[in-house]
Amino acid sequence: MAFKNRIRLPFYLTRPQFPREANVFRRADGSTQVQSVIIRKVFEGETDNLPKEIHERLLIALSHDDVTVEGRFLLTGISLDGDYDIDWNKFLDYPLAKASFKAQVTPFDYSNDNCKTCEDVSQVVCVDDNIGTINEDESVTVHVLVNDAICCKPVTISLVTYNTDYLDSCIISGDDIIIHTKPYLPEVNSIVLVTYRAQCPNGSYDEANIVGNINGTNPTPTCLAPINPILVSIDSDTAATFSWTAPSPAPGCGYHWEVQRAVVGTVLASGDTSSLSVAITGLPSNESSLQFFVRGNCCAGLDSNYAGPVIFSLPPPSGTDTCGSYQLFNTDNSLYHAGGYIDCNAIPKFPNLAPLQQIEICVAQNSPGNPVYLNVEPQIMVTYLGLC
Repeated sequence: MAFKNRIRLPFYLTRPQFPREANVFRRADGSTQVQSVIIRKVFEGETDNLPKEIHERLLIALSHDDVTVEGRFLLTGISLDGDYDIDWNKFLDYPLAKASFKAQVTPFDYSNDNCKTCEDVSQVVCVDDNIGTINEDESVTVHVLVNDAICCKPVTISLVTYNTDYLDSCIISGDDIIIHTKPYLPEVNSIVLVTYRAQCPNGSYDEANIVGNINGTNPTPTCLAPINPILVSIDSDTAATFSWTAPSPAPGCGYHWEVQRAVVGTVLASGDTSSLSVAITGLPSNESSLQFFVRGNCCAGLDSNYAGPVIFSLPPPSGTDTCGSYQLFNTDNSLYHAGGYIDCNAIPKFPNLAPLQQIEICVAQNSPGNPVYLNVEPQIMVTYLGLC
């Protein structure tokens, strides 16, 4: 077997060192944070007395990207680290010299990436506002930022949602939120009326609720809608699981759910359940825009408004050779979380998502909707979007 660019030269690699490169920063409170550390393994190299022609060959060889050393104690790839220093012997007719150099052994490049433990500076912390008791058909102005810790200017207030079972309107006026209750309400305590968000110019934000009691006169209890319906998982090309949170008070006769086509509103599946989740099967595969709704059933023909829609898509039938598009969302608002997948070109990828970061990826998969090559931490929510 022929060997490419192979030379046999007397030199020695001894006395390994472990140089360290660190990225360290100091906080305002005087503490330090190690952001990353890279440790290398470097040998000291020395040759025998060699003529200049051999030194030239050795220097050229060590300067290549791919150099493998075969010796009694070392069989590995190396790369030249620093200068190649020749110490010439003087007063010789045919000059000989020893050379010294440093060689970095590869692969030996260990890093410690501490970005997952970096503490984010929290510039806004919102606290729930309890407005006490409010009457039917009454307007109340809530100064929501009074109890909040805000370290930026200007701060923007926005509505996440408000409870349409109890409120006729909800508007923002500067740093205040003005709510108006409906007439003829039942008497109820500790009900979430509004969820709002306070956001800094750099994107940092936090959310909180406006909570209150209703001093109502209507003897007929209001049937409340379920809270926060979500897609739990895409189980196959024709099945999906959803869940939601019970309102207070919870409906006495369970819940009714529906799956519709988003464009024309055709009902594809429906049913009733007494639990807070439902696994739906028999849906049409390869649907790119479906919507899920759920409402409370308070008995005696009294139903709540629908909660939703939850928009979702289903993949093509199992066994189809496809590349699926997925949305990854880091639900953690304070820490980084990682995932791994193989893209459509069979290249492994390892995205590391920042707090509340959302990305779209294309994943190679054996069975669409069940991406065997997609593995993420539990804090990352995965949503199938369709074909790439």
